[in-house]
Amino acid sequence: MIISLGIPIFDGHPDYRLLVERADQALCQAKNSGHDGVALHSYPVS
Repeated sequence: MIISLGIPIFDGHPDYRLLVERADQALCQAKNSGHDGVALHSYPVS
């Protein structure tokens, strides 16, 4: 079994679509890094 996870970090933004988009980006990152990967969506440091 192969599992890749993309985990967004909820920042309180009221639009759930942004959270889903971040999860999708993290999932793509996990898949691109190889099998059995987990990736967190990261925020730029300001």
